[in-house]
Amino acid sequence: MTSITPQQFAEARTLIATRRQQIAEVATLQRQIAEARTASDRTYAFFKERLAFKAHPERLAGIAELAQRNPDWFKRIQMDYRWLLRDMLDPIAPPRAPFPARPLEIDFHALPQPARPYLLGPFFAVHAAGRFAEVCLARSSPDAGKIVIVQTGGPMDAVAWRARLPALNAWLGDGWSIAADDASTVTLIRRRPLPATLPFHKQFLTRGALFVGIDVDTHRPVHIPFADLSAGTYIPGASGSGKTSALHILLRSIFINLDLFAAVYLVDGKDGVAMARYAGLHPKIKVLYDEPDVWQLAADLNSLMRQRNATQRAAGTDKATQDFIAVVIDELPTFVAKPSGDAKKEHAAFLDNLNRIAMRGRSAGIRMFFITQSPVAEQIPVTLRANCATALAFRLPEIAHATALFGTLTPQNDPRKLRTGQARLLQADAGTLATVQVPFAALWNPPRTPTEPPP
Repeated sequence: MTSITPQQFAEARTLIATRRQQIAEVATLQRQIAEARTASDRTYAFFKERLAFKAHPERLAGIAELAQRNPDWFKRIQMDYRWLLRDMLDPIAPPRAPFPARPLEIDFHALPQPARPYLLGPFFAVHAAGRFAEVCLARSSPDAGKIVIVQTGGPMDAVAWRARLPALNAWLGDGWSIAADDASTVTLIRRRPLPATLPFHKQFLTRGALFVGIDVDTHRPVHIPFADLSAGTYIPGASGSGKTSALHILLRSIFINLDLFAAVYLVDGKDGVAMARYAGLHPKIKVLYDEPDVWQLAADLNSLMRQRNATQRAAGTDKATQDFIAVVIDELPTFVAKPSGDAKKEHAAFLDNLNRIAMRGRSAGIRMFFITQSPVAEQIPVTLRANCATALAFRLPEIAHATALFGTLTPQNDPRKLRTGQARLLQADAGTLATVQVPFAALWNPPRTPTEPPP
């Protein structure tokens, strides 16, 4: 028998060691494969459970953060999300197994709050080319206050989304506004609510426009150019609702633009006491409180309106840009209440003049503001209120008062539970409705010398 050499023995040992190492490596690989398969099964089970949006739409909550956490999951999450949107829009008739009936119906108001942002497209029935508007999972984080809505298959209608903001905030919770938009996307951000008391700053006032408050959705100052303001602005609100502060801020807007006004008439229903601080401030500013003086003012303005409108017609224009006339009537019912005695004829002419100016005075540059606690006081003619195309309505607790201004009440226009300082701004000519918060301003004691400019 031939004996093996030491070299052969060494080679054999090497082969055995290599083989054992290979066996160990195979075992390791098999274990890793088993672990990977188990992990894959767990992931599949997780997705099957977590992403069962059709049966459990509440599981939409947090999917943007989930998709961003693991890039490997992103495509699967996005795919399941889009399948849900497809099934909510595409009909299959008749249904056939294993496909559920379409379109898939979801009780939107039963959804938990965190799941709602992902179904804004279906909630508002916004779709194009057979696809609902969807949330961009890669760029959105609703929990952090950002939602990017994408409209595929058609142009993005940002104007329509702005109009939906009141209903959107009612469904998602207050604070959402549009931060940016382009041809295919709208970006919503959620802002913190405005403080209950918002201090007034002179920076809110601007050239050539009336400052009416801060938009509670966008947190931006709202201004109405005097040239675009309707002839009549109605400002009702219960006692303590914030309209007095709004009145004096309104006056400041006018005073810093006095060069644009030919005259400013402050009609004080509190016998001249409330507006006395402004008497003598400037030759253009006049304070009235006696009924005969107020009646004569309305008659003079009606004549001036006719003259100016005739001039406008001759010039081929229909919009005043300067030489405005402001008439601010505080405590309107004081002056429209029917008098006793022999003044009924003059009073009727006064009401007729107010109605005519509210209806036709815009092109003549006449801007009237009516402040009252009760928008439906028996003394206030319905036609006068109806001819005021702009309304800044503060809290009106009684339903009769609220419906008189806004008709059918919705969460977007209901003024009954507004907090102090908040108001619904209705611009009928522009077809817009917004909620504004008017800052609080201490009563201003203006300088007594007319040479000093207003603030």
